[in-house]
Amino acid sequence: ISPSTSRKPYALEEACIVWEGVLIDKKEESTSTDMPLGTAIHNIEITLGKGGQLARAAGAVAKLIAKEGKSATLKLPFGEVRLISKNCPATVGQVGNVRVNQKSLGRAGSKRWLGKRPVVRGVVMNPVDHPHRGGEGRAPIGRKKPTTPWGYPALGKRSRKRNKYSDNLILRRRSKLLKEHYPTQSAFVEGRKITMPFWLRNSVSTNHSLDGRSGSAFQ
Repeated sequence: ISPSTSRKPYALEEACIVWEGVLIDKKEESTSTDMPLGTAIHNIEITLGKGGQLARAAGAVAKLIAKEGKSATLKLPFGEVRLISKNCPATVGQVGNVRVNQKSLGRAGSKRWLGKRPVVRGVVMNPVDHPHRGGEGRAPIGRKKPTTPWGYPALGKRSRKRNKYSDNLILRRRSKLLKEHYPTQSAFVEGRKITMPFWLRNSVSTNHSLDGRSGSAFQ
């Protein structure tokens, strides 16, 4: 050991690998072929070599639930279940800063420091700036549905591309998961067949109430 630098000199040869810091075990970032079922992972690649695209937000974590053939089945943080290639690498564990949503910024300036700018409603703009404005005083938007400043549908319009290449890879979408969480029941109310979740069985705005156990209407 050199007394001046407290470091041990090494004789380097051609094609030697030099690093600084602590070595990380390869298993911390590996492909799904090396991971056991039930492993919590994040920063998952969809296309090999493109970089992590799934489960990257604060506190996000996905779960490896199955492996079959060339594909692995993942349960994503928002409830979707989909297939990815076994060769796509991912990082084991959960993303830190889990309680980021519980932090109170305290004032508007703290949010500005994060790059967030104020959001102005369209109804308070001038007619030349937004389709929602116009009329006298506090008038409604004047349209059947809300739109963006450029006239496209907003607030609820589905934006996913039809017949997308990944439709066959998605085994269960988030909307279907919600339907499983809230079971529905069909019943005839005032001669019409309606379908609604069980937790709405006593809040039908008609002369009848809906019995969620039998699926029938009673006085």
